[in-house]
Amino acid sequence: MATYTLTVDIDSKVLGYGSDDSLCLAKKVNGIYNVIYQHASPRPKVGDVKLAHSNTFQWEDKYQVFFTSAFGEGALIRADTTRRDIKFGQLATFEGNDLQPAIKVSKDIIANSDSTFAVKNAPTKFHVVVAASTGGGSYSTIYVDPSVHMGSSKILLEPKNEYVVFWRNVTETEAITAISESESYSFSFEPGVTEKRIRFGFANENQPNSGEETPEWWE
Repeated sequence: MATYTLTVDIDSKVLGYGSDDSLCLAKKVNGIYNVIYQHASPRPKVGDVKLAHSNTFQWEDKYQVFFTSAFGEGALIRADTTRRDIKFGQLATFEGNDLQPAIKVSKDIIANSDSTFAVKNAPTKFHVVVAASTGGGSYSTIYVDPSVHMGSSKILLEPKNEYVVFWRNVTETEAITAISESESYSFSFEPGVTEKRIRFGFANENQPNSGEETPEWWE
Protein backbone atom coordinates (compact mmCIF):
# COMPACT_ATOMS: atom_id res chain seq x y z
CA MET A 1 0.00 0.00 0.00
CA ALA A 2 1.26 3.46 -0.88
CA THR A 3 2.00 5.99 1.84
CA TYR A 4 1.20 9.58 0.88
CA THR A 5 2.83 12.67 2.37
CA LEU A 6 1.42 16.19 2.08
CA THR A 7 3.49 19.12 3.35
CA VAL A 8 1.69 22.43 3.81
CA ASP A 9 3.87 25.48 4.37
CA ILE A 10 2.35 28.66 5.75
CA ASP A 11 4.01 32.05 5.46
CA SER A 12 5.21 33.09 8.91
CA LYS A 13 3.61 36.47 8.33
CA VAL A 14 0.24 34.71 7.90
CA LEU A 15 0.77 32.70 11.09
CA GLY A 16 1.46 35.99 12.83
CA TYR A 17 -2.16 37.03 12.26
CA GLY A 18 -3.10 34.81 15.24
CA SER A 19 -6.19 33.23 13.65
CA ASP A 20 -8.08 30.52 15.56
CA ASP A 21 -8.78 28.63 12.32
CA SER A 22 -7.38 25.13 11.83
CA LEU A 23 -5.83 23.84 8.64
CA CYS A 24 -8.17 21.02 7.50
CA LEU A 25 -7.78 18.15 5.03
CA ALA A 26 -10.61 16.14 3.45
CA LYS A 27 -10.63 13.20 1.00
CA LYS A 28 -13.27 12.64 -1.69
CA VAL A 29 -15.51 9.55 -1.52
CA ASN A 30 -18.45 8.91 -3.86
CA GLY A 31 -17.98 12.32 -5.40
CA ILE A 32 -18.23 14.42 -2.22
CA TYR A 33 -16.35 15.64 0.85
CA ASN A 34 -18.23 15.59 4.15
CA VAL A 35 -15.73 14.80 6.94
CA ILE A 36 -12.52 16.50 8.07
CA TYR A 37 -9.93 13.73 7.75
CA GLN A 38 -7.00 15.44 9.48
CA HIS A 39 -6.29 18.91 10.79
CA ALA A 40 -3.57 21.05 12.34
CA SER A 41 -4.79 23.29 15.12
CA PRO A 42 -3.37 26.53 16.55
CA ARG A 43 -4.44 25.19 19.98
CA PRO A 44 -4.09 21.40 19.65
CA LYS A 45 -5.45 18.80 22.02
CA VAL A 46 -3.33 15.81 23.01
CA GLY A 47 -2.50 13.83 19.88
CA ASP A 48 -3.41 16.65 17.48
CA VAL A 49 -0.96 18.30 15.10
CA LYS A 50 0.00 21.84 16.11
CA LEU A 51 -0.34 24.39 13.33
CA ALA A 52 3.16 25.51 12.36
CA HIS A 53 5.11 27.09 9.50
CA SER A 54 5.53 23.60 7.97
CA ASN A 55 2.79 20.97 8.52
CA THR A 56 3.02 17.32 7.45
CA PHE A 57 0.07 14.98 6.90
CA GLN A 58 0.50 11.30 6.05
CA TRP A 59 -1.92 8.54 5.16
CA GLU A 60 -2.07 5.12 3.51
CA ASP A 61 -4.33 3.43 0.96
CA LYS A 62 -5.86 1.23 3.67
CA TYR A 63 -9.53 1.39 4.60
CA GLN A 64 -12.11 0.31 7.16
CA VAL A 65 -15.90 0.39 7.09
CA PHE A 66 -18.48 0.42 9.88
CA PHE A 67 -21.99 1.69 10.59
CA THR A 68 -23.05 4.64 12.73
CA SER A 69 -26.42 5.93 13.86
CA ALA A 70 -24.99 9.45 14.28
CA PHE A 71 -25.78 11.75 11.39
CA GLY A 72 -26.26 15.46 10.86
CA GLU A 73 -24.14 18.61 10.71
CA GLY A 74 -21.62 18.53 13.54
CA ALA A 75 -22.54 15.00 14.67
CA LEU A 76 -19.59 13.16 16.22
CA ILE A 77 -18.99 9.89 14.40
CA ARG A 78 -19.06 6.77 16.57
CA ALA A 79 -18.93 3.12 15.57
CA ASP A 80 -22.15 1.23 16.32
CA THR A 81 -20.79 -1.96 14.72
CA THR A 82 -17.42 -3.67 14.49
CA ARG A 83 -14.92 -1.85 12.29
CA ARG A 84 -13.90 -4.08 9.37
CA ASP A 85 -10.79 -3.83 7.22
CA ILE A 86 -11.74 -3.73 3.56
CA LYS A 87 -9.94 -3.69 0.22
CA PHE A 88 -11.02 -2.79 -3.28
CA GLY A 89 -13.20 -5.51 -4.77
CA GLN A 90 -14.43 -6.68 -1.34
CA LEU A 91 -17.92 -6.71 0.22
CA ALA A 92 -18.85 -6.50 3.92
CA THR A 93 -22.38 -7.70 4.84
CA PHE A 94 -24.47 -6.83 7.90
CA GLU A 95 -25.67 -10.12 9.40
CA GLY A 96 -26.32 -11.39 12.92
CA ASN A 97 -26.65 -7.85 14.28
CA ASP A 98 -23.12 -6.88 13.23
CA LEU A 99 -21.01 -6.06 10.19
CA GLN A 100 -19.19 -9.21 9.08
CA PRO A 101 -15.59 -9.41 7.76
CA ALA A 102 -15.17 -8.27 4.16
CA ILE A 103 -14.74 -10.93 1.48
CA LYS A 104 -13.56 -10.81 -2.13
CA VAL A 105 -16.44 -10.87 -4.64
CA SER A 106 -16.74 -11.14 -8.40
CA LYS A 107 -16.98 -8.28 -10.88
CA ASP A 108 -20.66 -9.16 -11.29
CA ILE A 109 -21.12 -7.71 -7.79
CA ILE A 110 -18.51 -4.92 -7.87
CA ALA A 111 -17.75 -3.96 -11.46
CA ASN A 112 -15.02 -1.39 -10.71
CA SER A 113 -13.18 -3.73 -8.36
CA ASP A 114 -9.86 -1.90 -8.73
CA SER A 115 -11.22 1.27 -7.09
CA THR A 116 -14.43 0.35 -5.27
CA PHE A 117 -15.59 -1.74 -2.30
CA ALA A 118 -19.09 -2.20 -0.88
CA VAL A 119 -21.32 -3.02 2.08
CA LYS A 120 -24.70 -4.73 2.04
CA ASN A 121 -27.83 -5.09 4.20
CA ALA A 122 -27.47 -1.75 6.01
CA PRO A 123 -30.30 -1.32 8.56
CA THR A 124 -32.28 1.87 8.00
CA LYS A 125 -31.12 3.26 11.37
CA PHE A 126 -27.48 3.21 10.22
CA HIS A 127 -25.24 5.14 7.86
CA VAL A 128 -22.13 3.52 6.42
CA VAL A 129 -18.79 5.09 7.34
CA VAL A 130 -15.43 4.85 5.58
CA ALA A 131 -12.18 5.43 7.48
CA ALA A 132 -8.67 5.63 6.05
CA SER A 133 -5.34 4.82 7.65
CA THR A 134 -3.21 7.64 9.04
CA GLY A 135 -0.35 5.20 9.74
CA GLY A 136 0.75 3.29 12.80
CA GLY A 137 -2.49 1.31 12.96
CA SER A 138 -4.63 4.45 13.37
CA TYR A 139 -7.64 5.32 11.22
CA SER A 140 -9.66 8.49 10.77
CA THR A 141 -13.07 8.89 9.14
CA ILE A 142 -13.14 10.23 5.58
CA TYR A 143 -16.83 9.77 4.66
CA VAL A 144 -20.32 9.17 6.03
CA ASP A 145 -22.97 8.08 3.54
CA PRO A 146 -25.75 10.71 3.74
CA SER A 147 -28.42 8.32 2.42
CA VAL A 148 -30.69 5.81 4.13
CA HIS A 149 -30.89 2.53 2.21
CA MET A 150 -33.80 0.12 2.14
CA GLY A 151 -33.81 -3.67 2.21
CA SER A 152 -30.72 -5.58 1.13
CA SER A 153 -29.25 -2.70 -0.85
CA LYS A 154 -25.61 -2.89 -1.90
CA ILE A 155 -23.77 0.37 -1.16
CA LEU A 156 -20.81 1.01 -3.44
CA LEU A 157 -17.99 3.09 -1.96
CA GLU A 158 -15.30 4.69 -4.12
CA PRO A 159 -12.53 6.69 -2.41
CA LYS A 160 -10.76 8.99 -4.84
CA ASN A 161 -7.17 10.18 -4.79
CA GLU A 162 -8.57 13.72 -4.64
CA TYR A 163 -8.39 16.11 -1.71
CA VAL A 164 -9.18 19.59 -0.45
CA VAL A 165 -7.52 21.76 2.16
CA PHE A 166 -9.30 24.67 3.79
CA TRP A 167 -9.48 26.81 6.92
CA ARG A 168 -12.10 26.34 9.62
CA ASN A 169 -12.46 26.91 13.35
CA VAL A 170 -12.82 23.29 14.49
CA THR A 171 -11.84 21.16 17.46
CA GLU A 172 -12.72 17.69 16.11
CA THR A 173 -11.92 15.68 13.00
CA GLU A 174 -14.43 12.89 13.65
CA ALA A 175 -17.48 15.01 12.84
CA ILE A 176 -19.78 15.44 9.84
CA THR A 177 -19.56 18.87 8.25
CA ALA A 178 -20.47 20.66 5.04
CA ILE A 179 -17.37 21.22 2.90
CA SER A 180 -17.52 23.55 -0.08
CA GLU A 181 -15.06 22.87 -2.90
CA SER A 182 -15.42 26.47 -4.05
CA GLU A 183 -14.08 27.66 -0.69
CA SER A 184 -11.26 25.10 -0.58
CA TYR A 185 -8.06 24.34 -2.45
CA SER A 186 -8.36 21.15 -4.48
CA PHE A 187 -5.47 18.89 -5.43
CA SER A 188 -4.63 15.29 -6.31
CA PHE A 189 -1.59 13.03 -6.67
CA GLU A 190 -0.49 12.03 -10.16
CA PRO A 191 -0.09 8.26 -10.73
CA GLY A 192 3.09 7.04 -9.08
CA VAL A 193 3.56 10.26 -7.08
CA THR A 194 3.22 9.99 -3.29
CA GLU A 195 4.61 13.32 -2.06
CA LYS A 196 3.29 16.85 -2.52
CA ARG A 197 4.11 20.30 -1.15
CA ILE A 198 1.83 23.34 -1.22
CA ARG A 199 2.02 26.76 0.40
CA PHE A 200 -0.48 29.25 1.82
CA GLY A 201 0.70 32.83 1.71
CA PHE A 202 1.61 35.65 -0.63
CA ALA A 203 2.87 35.51 -4.22
CA ASN A 204 6.29 36.42 -2.87
CA GLU A 205 6.69 34.44 0.34
CA ASN A 206 6.25 36.67 3.40
CA GLN A 207 6.27 39.76 1.18
CA PRO A 208 2.75 41.07 0.45
CA ASN A 209 2.91 43.51 -2.43
CA SER A 210 0.49 45.81 -0.62
CA GLY A 211 -1.63 45.98 2.49
CA GLU A 212 -4.52 44.62 0.41
CA GLU A 213 -2.96 41.38 -0.89
CA THR A 214 -4.86 38.36 0.39
CA PRO A 215 -3.01 35.10 1.17
CA GLU A 216 -3.68 32.32 -1.35
CA TRP A 217 -2.70 28.71 -2.10
CA TRP A 218 0.41 28.08 -4.19
CA GLU A 219 2.11 24.98 -5.62
